[in-house]
Amino acid sequence: EYLDVFVWDTGDKIAGYCSLIYSQDEDQLIYLALLNVSPEFQGHSLGRKFLTHCVDRVVELKKTRLDLDTWSGNLKAVPLYKKSGFFWDPGPDVAMRNYIPAILQMPCAKSYFEKHDWYRTLHRELTQTEDDETWEGLRVFTYHFEAGGDQLTVWADREARTIAAVDTDELFAAALVDNIEPIRGYDATMRWKLTNKRQTPMEVLLIAHGAKDLSIDHRESCRIAPGESAEMTAKVSISDKADTPGRVKSAPAVSTLLLIDNEPVELATGIRPRAPLEMSIHPEHIALLPGTSQTIHLNFRNRFPQDVEAHISITPSAGLTTDLTQQTV
Repeated sequence: EYLDVFVWDTGDKIAGYCSLIYSQDEDQLIYLALLNVSPEFQGHSLGRKFLTHCVDRVVELKKTRLDLDTWSGNLKAVPLYKKSGFFWDPGPDVAMRNYIPAILQMPCAKSYFEKHDWYRTLHRELTQTEDDETWEGLRVFTYHFEAGGDQLTVWADREARTIAAVDTDELFAAALVDNIEPIRGYDATMRWKLTNKRQTPMEVLLIAHGAKDLSIDHRESCRIAPGESAEMTAKVSISDKADTPGRVKSAPAVSTLLLIDNEPVELATGIRPRAPLEMSIHPEHIALLPGTSQTIHLNFRNRFPQDVEAHISITPSAGLTTDLTQQTV
């Protein structure tokens, strides 16, 4: 079941090993299952060399993401993972996601990486915390590379788990949505922002389509003069039967293909449809000792643009009693 197992052979000892497996859930994902370096060989950058080699291997396979799992107390490894392009996705587990393979395969980033090494020129904070950032209404991970007067910034969309925007020395392109959590059965507005940083006009063709439950089929073209910007918009309709995926799975996305002077820039924007009415219980898991009572909170959320009247009926099982059985809110 393993895709690859790499070992570091010193001649008479194995200093470390690393294993990769295919993801059963996402076609573009390779999962880093194990990475270990023997204590006597730590401090010699073997972990970094394993990680950068794995990134190269994912690119070779033409996949776009490398993931791994760790734990929050892994004080040695988390900074190394972050320096190697991994971001800590907020959630109950320490899931780390790396979009460097996708960035290395973007045609508009090719000129930067022909001159500069991605690992040495990636600038970011190496904190032992979740990477919880919002930008232009999206939940993102921001990659910023800079060296020798050149710069490249890429925003990875945490919902779609792919690239949503890119900023190079020649262009800026972003695929945005006004609401990443729209109500089922309603519309959202897609916005595409483009800036021409070149000295010549830029010819742009935009083609956008939606995944399951997201209805959009939009085509538009424009010509952008040097130093000028343009913005395009279109409606995306959310099915009233749309699923609300859990945090483990990526959200359905609007995929955008931009042909900029015939050079492709592929972007995607995740949209996580929500039910118009939601109820939750706190605490989520209730544990009682015989003869004791506990206060349980029922939380209701109305996402409709108007007031809603709800009738609540609570029926306790045998052996349980509640001080509330009927309520209208």
